[in-house]
Amino acid sequence: MYRNLKIWLFLFLSIYANSVCGKQIKSLKNLPIHHIKLTYNPDVLIIPGNAFDIGVSAISMDGSVYLTKGLLKGNIRWTNYNITVKGGTYYFGKISIYNYGGPLYQRASML
Repeated sequence: MYRNLKIWLFLFLSIYANSVCGKQIKSLKNLPIHHIKLTYNPDVLIIPGNAFDIGVSAISMDGSVYLTKGLLKGNIRWTNYNITVKGGTYYFGKISIYNYGGPLYQRASML
């Protein structure tokens, strides 16, 4: 029962997040954002030489949730965010970790 409720709630939030008054939002330029959350799949092995998808949820001041394309299957474009990666590269929702023999200075859980 709890799992079904959780799935339904996620689907409801996803549908609600991608539309405001029936219009699809693709830019956050004029929206007041309360906070932003970075999401990644914890089941993916995050090691040097590997790549993984990320997603960003933006919650506005009125409680609306806006999800990025890709991992979160939203409508918000990645160009709304300036993402910088140390020890790797970023390209439209995917982070690739450099494969080099040096020590890792940050753990993946610190992303």
